[in-house]
Amino acid sequence: MRILKRIIILFVIVASAIEISNAQKFAVINGKLPPLTNPELTLQIDKNHLRRKPVVIQTTIQNNQFSFKVEVDRDYMMELSNPSFRFPLYVSPGDSIVLEYMEQPSQLIEVKGKGSVENKFLQAFYTKFQSDFTDSVSDNLALNSSIDGFESRIFAQRKTLNTYFKSDPSYPLFSESFKSFISNSIEYNYWKQLFAYPIVNANSSQQIMTVTPLPGLMLADFDKVKYNSPGALINESYQTFLKYYIIYETSKANGFNKFTDLSVSADRKTSVAKEKLSGEVLIYWLAKFLTDECERISPYMSNKIFDALKEFDKSKIYQDLALEICGAKLKESSKKGDPSKQAVAKAEPKSDELDLTTIDGKPFSLSSLKGKVVYIDFWASWCGPCRMMMPFSKQLHDGLTEKEKKNIVFLYISIDANQEGWKKAMTDMKMEGLQVISPGNWSSKACKYYQINSIPRYMIMSKSGEIVDFNAKRPNDPALLDDLRKLTN
Repeated sequence: MRILKRIIILFVIVASAIEISNAQKFAVINGKLPPLTNPELTLQIDKNHLRRKPVVIQTTIQNNQFSFKVEVDRDYMMELSNPSFRFPLYVSPGDSIVLEYMEQPSQLIEVKGKGSVENKFLQAFYTKFQSDFTDSVSDNLALNSSIDGFESRIFAQRKTLNTYFKSDPSYPLFSESFKSFISNSIEYNYWKQLFAYPIVNANSSQQIMTVTPLPGLMLADFDKVKYNSPGALINESYQTFLKYYIIYETSKANGFNKFTDLSVSADRKTSVAKEKLSGEVLIYWLAKFLTDECERISPYMSNKIFDALKEFDKSKIYQDLALEICGAKLKESSKKGDPSKQAVAKAEPKSDELDLTTIDGKPFSLSSLKGKVVYIDFWASWCGPCRMMMPFSKQLHDGLTEKEKKNIVFLYISIDANQEGWKKAMTDMKMEGLQVISPGNWSSKACKYYQINSIPRYMIMSKSGEIVDFNAKRPNDPALLDDLRKLTN
């Protein structure tokens, strides 16, 4: 009999534990609203952090009452909305949140239940400091401030936000996960703004061709920052930080020169992201970058990023979304392949395929340079960025030894439609090196052959006559000289 009682008690305990466990997989959000013109209420859950295709749950307000029961496996930021209001919610498994509004729906009078202390603070925090987390406000400040003034401003901002957060009377009652959420929001907001500063300023004008590096002193504490932090993906601050951090690091790897070709830029950013990020964070970045940029970059590049995404077992949800958003681009034939590889395959074009002629009107062939390392510069007299790079090209050439000058050739291929303009530009800039022209601007045979859609464009040809770097470094990149010297050995 005793054994039977023990079995029954054990069964009850196990059943209760299962019931509690199942309950913790859900969250309940309900409340009371004043009469609204539109009774429809929507709860949005951004499960993939991409701010695209969120899970949307809708209900109808009846007798001013509403209720949602949602399955949650972790903490989420959700948004409760109606045409009359939008309200952010921080929701954890097992929460039971009750919301009650005044006659003005945007003014919350009370939050009850499990999860209430966190959401009361969240409402007050975002109401008071909303502008501190608004990108447009930060960007405008960046465009109208020196870097020192800007950094002082966001440094003080971070201190104010942390003080407000940690001095709140309810701080001891906050869950540890919520404390991390707010701390991450504040910390990554600071670094997001700092890394955005040089990018926003560089992109403010098409005439600006370089990115100004951040002072080393401002980055002294960055080695303490966890930029691979999967738990922080719930934070918009962290998401935006990742965007600007990878852009900045890519600019750094490119000698702080801006890219003129979107697909080349995308390729470099992807390489940097794969170097800097890992695991869930890298999966997120690849998916976010692909879904944001697939309409602007080449089909080849879109497929290349998608292939990188498919390497991860946990990326299925992102793959499905990418196919939904970028399906047309991803389905485009990739048989054309990588333009750079095409260039290698066609490393020795015939003279008439490029239509190259020297300044005295004689035909010119790349095959005549076999046995030498060739740095090829595609440019035009009307191209401002091309002309800006010419002094650096001269400095690079002058930095070669006499022996190196015999083995390394600087070949400038103009795509000018007008030979007079080409010749005048060469005279004005006192250009040296080997000068040839493939006339026709973007319709020139050189552009069509090498699939060039932006200039300046640089390539490196090896001694064997193969294009070994289809998107070579710019002349103002100190690392370029090492690339050329290695090929002479």
